[in-house]
Amino acid sequence: MSENNKPPQDVVGGGQEAAGYRKFTIVNPGSQEESSPLDWWDQMANAGSAPTPEPEAATAAPAPEPIEEPRAPSPELPVKCEPPVTELLADRAIHLQKVAALQIRPDRPPTQNGLALAIGDAFSRRIGYVYQIAMWRLWDGRRWPDDHKGQMVQVAQMTLEALATDNPHHKRSAFASLERAPAINGALSLAATDPRLVMDAAIFDADPTILNTPGGIVNIKALSIGPHRADAFCTHLAGATPDFEADAPVYERFMLSISDDRPELAAWLEALIGYALLGVKNLQIFVFLVGSGGNGKSVLLALILAIFGSYACTVSADVLLDHQNSSRGGPAPELLDLIGRRFVCASETDEGARLNLGRIKAISGGDQIVCRAMRSNIMHKFVAQFLLVLATNAPPRIGRVDNATKRRFRMMPFDRVFEGPERDDNILTKLLEEKEAILGRWVKAAHAVLKSGQLPPCKIIDQTGGDFLTEEDPITRWIGECAVLEPGATTPAGDLYRSFTAWQEREGTKTWSMHAFGRSLTEHGCAARKMGIVYREGLRLL
Repeated sequence: MSENNKPPQDVVGGGQEAAGYRKFTIVNPGSQEESSPLDWWDQMANAGSAPTPEPEAATAAPAPEPIEEPRAPSPELPVKCEPPVTELLADRAIHLQKVAALQIRPDRPPTQNGLALAIGDAFSRRIGYVYQIAMWRLWDGRRWPDDHKGQMVQVAQMTLEALATDNPHHKRSAFASLERAPAINGALSLAATDPRLVMDAAIFDADPTILNTPGGIVNIKALSIGPHRADAFCTHLAGATPDFEADAPVYERFMLSISDDRPELAAWLEALIGYALLGVKNLQIFVFLVGSGGNGKSVLLALILAIFGSYACTVSADVLLDHQNSSRGGPAPELLDLIGRRFVCASETDEGARLNLGRIKAISGGDQIVCRAMRSNIMHKFVAQFLLVLATNAPPRIGRVDNATKRRFRMMPFDRVFEGPERDDNILTKLLEEKEAILGRWVKAAHAVLKSGQLPPCKIIDQTGGDFLTEEDPITRWIGECAVLEPGATTPAGDLYRSFTAWQEREGTKTWSMHAFGRSLTEHGCAARKMGIVYREGLRLL
């Protein structure tokens, strides 16, 4: 067995479980009392530096205890997770001061496995490996962002420096081989299986009624702001802290203007944005923002993206479109990036493009979305916490309009075009000067939607969406051209289906199955009746 693959000969403790994490004990020099890693860290933080360990008397080596298989820990963490990892890495003075204070067992061997265990010793409450998405996350004092900057390499290097400095068991030269990139990467791969570091994706962003902001965590139910907490497991951060008392006159004029001076529509739009702030989407709706350029739609989206911060993002419209030749089961990093978001917007589709209604219904309907990361065989499932919005000049084709589509679909019209004196090229800058007050209003709107369980009624939204679906519905269009609704009429279902598929071929659209056609006729009130053959009532061909 090679040196790097030898099991560790130095693990002390184990057996006890605390908040889902293995408890390792450290025997302080000159004392027979055992202390937890948190006690050790607190002592070192208060003292400002670590005492130099004295060589221990020779004792029988404890039985080896290799890193266990990954498992999901409890979401509970000790509140004290300070200082944040990013603070240690960014500030060299703090780095040098705290390296010696890292709660690392000094007798970890100079192997990749020893370095992996030392990383768990030092950072088990401030880093975690989320195995479903094959990603490290680091507590930065406000949230748990993904490590896209290679900070875990710095964590490993910092741990190695602490392990090799003034080590009473091994000479510094024994750790030299671990300074190479392959050794660092190998140690990180081993650390990713340490049960003290393994974390389940499900514990992150789990509370739908809190919003993480620069000034603290907002409780939407209580309309209050509390301190940041590692055990809240927030991965996102808003772009502002709400001010519940400040006025926002520019914002109020802007919302009324883009609603074409219709207060009912402006109120509905603000409630919709508030609904988006919530991490639970029980209304199961998706929204089209439709209108030509120069109508304030792009400014509104830019404002939402800025104030929502990382809770919002844009995606390519291709994610929502129906691609006949798309592969199934392949990597879908664009879907993984949507985990924990509250607002997702796709912009501009090609004219005549057809939506993937199955995916949109799954996203808005609370179904589990299945995807996997690049270079990972683990299929990850999550439920969307975000409001799905499509902003476009010309809405795409929907295809089959069933009752589920009618129930979930909303269309916000942007009818007013701002030209000449009405156009303000600096309006976004002016709005962002009120961002704290605006977020305060949006949080209050979220609180109202959470309390009532619905958006306020709006006849304009109902009429606009209804008119669009009527024009988009193939059955309605076919009836308008090839048949007539007539009480008492009966027509063989086969004749109706042949007429409909011929019409679809002329339209250049995909032919429906007989089952889909019949189900849609039933939804339109044309019941089936069997008299030797199946007839449809209330419909006659021209």
